[in-house]
Amino acid sequence: MKKYTSFIILAFAAAFILLPSLFAVADTITLKSSVQIQGKIEKEVGEFMHVRVGDRSIRVRKDEIAEVEKNDLDGSYDLEAAKTAAQEEDRKLTETLGLNEEQRDTVYRYISLLNNPDVSKSRDARAALVKMQSDLNIVPYIVFLLPSYLPPVVLSVLELITEISPDQAKEVLREYAFFTDENVRAKALEMLGVIRDKSSAELMMRGLLDHTGIVKIGACKALAMIRAQEATPLLIHFFDQSDLRIQNNVRQALSALWSDGTTTVSFNSQQEWMAFWQEKSASVQKTVVLDHLEPLVEEGTHFSGC
Repeated sequence: MKKYTSFIILAFAAAFILLPSLFAVADTITLKSSVQIQGKIEKEVGEFMHVRVGDRSIRVRKDEIAEVEKNDLDGSYDLEAAKTAAQEEDRKLTETLGLNEEQRDTVYRYISLLNNPDVSKSRDARAALVKMQSDLNIVPYIVFLLPSYLPPVVLSVLELITEISPDQAKEVLREYAFFTDENVRAKALEMLGVIRDKSSAELMMRGLLDHTGIVKIGACKALAMIRAQEATPLLIHFFDQSDLRIQNNVRQALSALWSDGTTTVSFNSQQEWMAFWQEKSASVQKTVVLDHLEPLVEEGTHFSGC
């Protein structure tokens, strides 16, 4: 069976751990173009320098070389060093994330199925991850994997960790409220509302200033769930939005902020809401200076792809 974790280890550790040990550093030749060649200088013939790189020899023009750092190594591939580095990284992952290789493989495999077109496979994978969390803490490893996924999978993962461990999800959701993809920003805000994180009210209000409708809608839902009454004037500002989806969510949020189990508060015009706020404003604690709010991301920000 393919070992997913081995792939993850190599992918994440290559730049930091494996490269220095896979290739014995050898003579470091820096070209004027800033390109570096790791090899063993064999000889100099006329205008060229002959360099042994692994099992082949290349020629480099002397006038293209900016600097040569001499050492005693030969630039060969060290397979044993690679294995040792991979084993050490596996040990560190187990120690840091609390899951052994087999458990990490299982989590990785199930996450890869979360967005499967076969709904039964997706549902079963989600259920399996929920079950795993009841026996182990798989969230740190999921968070470790999260940066490697594209937005559609990130959306599913944010929902998952919110369900299985709201406390651990909170900081992750706050971080992803600033993500470049608007769907991810909207989902992060909405999930902060789901866990009733009132301390994130400012982030939710900033979401209302987003340049995309989907984030505005996510912010409306979140503010409604935590009943952030101090956001009332900001919501009133968007009461007559031309986008009917935003308009409807703004109006639903305003009603949710002020209604309770016995009384429903709802007005049909922006002016009525403004008059209502003038009446209620003094009784509402203000923790956020609305005039100082800025959008979560710069206008025009979008996920650029791989």
